[in-house]
Amino acid sequence: MSNLSLYAKKLHILQQKLHREELKLARLKTKANAERRSDARRKLRLGGLIFLMKWETISEEDLENLCSTISSTLKEKNDLDGYRIHGENTLKLIEKEKQNAPKKENLSEDDWRELNHRKISIGGLMVKYELHTYSRSVVLGALLDWCSSKS
Repeated sequence: MSNLSLYAKKLHILQQKLHREELKLARLKTKANAERRSDARRKLRLGGLIFLMKWETISEEDLENLCSTISSTLKEKNDLDGYRIHGENTLKLIEKEKQNAPKKENLSEDDWRELNHRKISIGGLMVKYELHTYSRSVVLGALLDWCSSKS
């Protein structure tokens, strides 16, 4: 009987260790998922700027050139307040238009998924050129400035 109770006690201790390790693994997965969601949210918001500009049909190559140009412009500038103010004012106008606009047709789940995937991939391109280090309003202001200089 003593051997049996000794094995039962060792088994119980091993089960407790296994349970603790499973809990650690679950915490790590949760942390990784939270970081992944945060990264996707950041890219989605950056990619959304291109959709605000109505440039969603631009090719990947042109977007890459645009991001490169905007990134080098922002790195060269010491004073980004002009871009920030222009971007903030534009974002405020867009928010006002959204409130007054009628609701858009509901997209299917697959369409939403495809749209979000496109925005995230564009946002990933913007992250590649380190545009995520600037606020959305600064990036939007730089995009607007670039657009007006091309006109």
